[in-house]
Amino acid sequence: MPGCPVATRGQATRSQTQIIMVKAGRKTIPKDGRELQSVDFTVSANPGDDVQAQFGLMVDQIYQWHDQFGETCGALSIDFVGSPQIHEAFRACLVAFIQQEDPLRPLFTRLGRVEVAFVSPDGEVLKESELKFD
Repeated sequence: MPGCPVATRGQATRSQTQIIMVKAGRKTIPKDGRELQSVDFTVSANPGDDVQAQFGLMVDQIYQWHDQFGETCGALSIDFVGSPQIHEAFRACLVAFIQQEDPLRPLFTRLGRVEVAFVSPDGEVLKESELKFD
């Protein structure tokens, strides 16, 4: 994708003057008699921030979650917080990531879907969507 090569595991960097904002909340959810693991990410960016670096931090955390919980990974949701221009950059990163991150393809297929929301800096949900996988 133009403007956002896929940020693969270990590539995210952090400049000393930039605040990287990626939060993850994990919880256990019961499903079909099993306890599955859910993770909810909030990734924030301001104009001038390195969106790819922030996205890369989330990618690293997805790998860590998958490495830790494997087959019990059960749900993934992502909230992208920023201006509409920032949302477009995150959207490009997400599409490239899902299309090109072969090691996580079985995870996405097992999950079946990823919930995505685009949120304004003041907390208003501007768009919600669901990416489905076969």
